[in-house]
Amino acid sequence: LEHNLALGAARAQVDEARAARLQTWAARLPSVQLSEQIVRTNDAVGAFGNRLRQERFRQSDFQLQSLNQPDAITGVRTALSVSQPLLSLPDQLYGRRQADSGVRAAEAGWHRARDQVRLMTAEAYWGLVMAARSLEVVEHSLETAEAHAAAARAHVDRGPAPRTGMLAAEGIAEGAKLVAAGVNPMDIK
Repeated sequence: LEHNLALGAARAQVDEARAARLQTWAARLPSVQLSEQIVRTNDAVGAFGNRLRQERFRQSDFQLQSLNQPDAITGVRTALSVSQPLLSLPDQLYGRRQADSGVRAAEAGWHRARDQVRLMTAEAYWGLVMAARSLEVVEHSLETAEAHAAAARAHVDRGPAPRTGMLAAEGIAEGAKLVAAGVNPMDIK
């Protein structure tokens, strides 16, 4: 059972369902985002905005020439945000229930696959046992038919016994040989 491919696939589905259930915790855990933006510009509005954000304004930056045709400026902005959901009951409740149902379904599928493999194994085993028993019966029937044919031949050779009994016994013996060879005598034309 450990090396059966169908059971391996069913186990993988159980693992996948359990991982999906674990993901439902994401709705309850904090999330962290880090972003960074780098802008280099000599556009008048962009340069003015960058200087304001950087709080690097000087008196000379208010001159008309500096405002209309500024030197290029690079602005770097880094942001870190942490968010913690406080209340998202429907998502948490129904998502968790759905994930639990998925795990139960995957586990039931694994049990079904395991039982099916066991059944197929038992059917194959008992099929072999029955085939071996059938072969023993055919071999015994052949021996019996050949013994009856030999006895009928001996009766004919000794005296007044009819040949029809001997021919019938030999025909049965030949039919038993065909069955032992795996040929159905009824299929011969």
